[in-house]
Amino acid sequence: MLPFTTILRASFIYFLHVYAAGFLCGCIRVPFIEPVLGTRWAQLLEMPIMLYAIYRAAETIVRSYLRGPDLDKRTSDDDKSRDQRARGKTGISSACIIGVLAVVQLLAAEAGVYVWIHWDEGKTGLDWFREMDWAVRVVFFSVLGAFAGLPGWLVKLRD
Repeated sequence: MLPFTTILRASFIYFLHVYAAGFLCGCIRVPFIEPVLGTRWAQLLEMPIMLYAIYRAAETIVRSYLRGPDLDKRTSDDDKSRDQRARGKTGISSACIIGVLAVVQLLAAEAGVYVWIHWDEGKTGLDWFREMDWAVRVVFFSVLGAFAGLPGWLVKLRD
């Protein structure tokens, strides 16, 4: 298992990558695409782009934080396979924790920004969820599941 401070740092960087991509997509979506297609279709059109951004961010985190020891320096095949199995278990558990923490941070940021913008109206984070279109909500939370699980899945594929 990675040290907890490393996991926190990796999850925060993962969250920042994805949040920045969503912010940039929103800067294009809201003024240019929503007036033409409507809110629902514009948000649904944004989801595949966000999935790609999540994939790239997860790839970066796995490559940067979940590298294993250099196995080519060992001579015994038994040592190599034993180290790969141990690294895989450690990497997958760390990657899953990174993904879950990043999702918690993203949900807190989304709801927090919503509450901050609508502060004078007395809105809460639950209102953010309730006001989301039902189709967008289903796809959004499916993408959040991918956001949480993708680092662990990439570690599993790598090993």
